[in-house]
Amino acid sequence: MNKDEIYADSISAFNNESNLYHYTTFDGLMKIIISKRFRLTRIDHISDNLEVNYIDRIWKARTYIGCFTNSNVNELMWQHYTKSNTGVCIDFGKIDTFGLKFYDEENNEYKRIPEVDMTYSSYNQTTDYRIHSVSGLKVLYLNDPEYLAIPNHELIDFFKGVQDVNDRDGFYNHPFQGYVKESRLFKFEQEFRIRVSILPKGMGTKLTLRGQIYYSPPKKYIYMETDINTLKVYVKNENPFLDEITSFCNQNGIEIFVLNF
Repeated sequence: MNKDEIYADSISAFNNESNLYHYTTFDGLMKIIISKRFRLTRIDHISDNLEVNYIDRIWKARTYIGCFTNSNVNELMWQHYTKSNTGVCIDFGKIDTFGLKFYDEENNEYKRIPEVDMTYSSYNQTTDYRIHSVSGLKVLYLNDPEYLAIPNHELIDFFKGVQDVNDRDGFYNHPFQGYVKESRLFKFEQEFRIRVSILPKGMGTKLTLRGQIYYSPPKKYIYMETDINTLKVYVKNENPFLDEITSFCNQNGIEIFVLNF
């Protein structure tokens, strides 16, 4: 199977999931509900250093990811991502990446082609950047991620651009950036991701006496607009904050379910 087939299968697997879940703390739940935003992290700031090593340096600072899984009863996920069962699992339902909108913390929207105004100024502002692509992907687990992620021109050439500016995914020659993980360490997660790549509106690089500069978004996080009316929250019956979480969800009109396992 070649890289295009693998990539297509990854997209198909994401699109076929009717329920995608995100494990988080009670504080994380409150932030999502109150702000109506879901946070994505720039890849060069994620905690998995092993994964970062497999990603080309140019795209580490231009690609953001938000993480999900397809089960709300994964005991390892409950332990690892909810502060030992004191948090929640949020059901986002079926996610259609086509209509998603993304913002910075000041609520400035990142625009997509062809909607974006291509004027820019200093590359220090959100308005100097635009969305290159939004992808929903199932994480690919390999015993040797470097097999697909090793930096070379075949895998990292985003710069050949978009064949069709209305293409919902936006890649033609795509690298394996942001959805390759080492099988022996992470396969239990059964992870799915929303991957957003952001590029400068104008000149993407600059040649200086010190070498080539690659302009990248200055923000560590971007935020996905979230319809909280479609969310469901799962909490374990042993959670010491069960009453507080239930009260918060009820106050905000969020369905909550208690799990017994």
